[in-house]
Amino acid sequence: MVIRYKTRPCEIEAIQWTGKNIIEILDWGQGNILWNDVDDLFIDTLEGRMKADINDYIIKGLRGEFYPCKPDVFEKKYEKIK
Repeated sequence: MVIRYKTRPCEIEAIQWTGKNIIEILDWGQGNILWNDVDDLFIDTLEGRMKADINDYIIKGLRGEFYPCKPDVFEKKYEKIK
């Protein structure tokens, strides 16, 4: 039998990669985020190293892990806390 589930509410931290906020991202990334001089941003995730494109969100998960997320997915899943 198939059972339906929904995500529990949780809070995450995220920064959108604009191509100009590299210092902020590197400081926040605790050594898990790498950058080269041609605006390539790489994140060491639980699944291995992933590339983040400009406008992707960088998310810090519940266990302190980092990973990139495409803007359309991020905007459907998360909303800013007021």
